[in-house]
Amino acid sequence: MTIQITIPLSNSFLETETRIQSVLNEAGTIASGEVLKQFDTEGLGVAQMKDESRK
Repeated sequence: MTIQITIPLSNSFLETETRIQSVLNEAGTIASGEVLKQFDTEGLGVAQMKDESRK
């Protein structure tokens, strides 16, 4: 998996740091979603699989 990001720079260090955090969090969310797809079975989401296994 490759994720490419663009971070808009600012004249403020704090603002740039906040932007970096936001962009990296978004990238992590996207990456985690893709990884979770590997564990999806029978077209059910992970939460649905737990519910189905209890029946």
